[in-house]
Amino acid sequence: MTKPLSPDDVVAKKTSSIPSEVFDAFNEVIGAHWNGRESNFTQDEVVAVILQKLGDRITRQALFDRGYLDIESSYRAEGWRVEYDKPAYCETYAANFTFRKTRKKMS
Repeated sequence: MTKPLSPDDVVAKKTSSIPSEVFDAFNEVIGAHWNGRESNFTQDEVVAVILQKLGDRITRQALFDRGYLDIESSYRAEGWRVEYDKPAYCETYAANFTFRKTRKKMS
């Protein structure tokens, strides 16, 4: 009997549908930009690394169509605060990600 998905199940299901090379690329770029407090980088930079890792197996457009860049909830489940910022229709800066450690609760 099928049961409804829980919010945790959705994150796990989404995470399992994304190729490991996508997470490898994000991990690489997060590490390259880590300054001890946060990691900030453009969407284009991580897309380039993903395409390099996946080679001819996917196109840039397919990355977006399949939602492979929608990794925020997967990283939040691992303890990151993730922000994705993209320009509005009248703005011209590059879309970017910022990863920060979550603050620990004081007991």
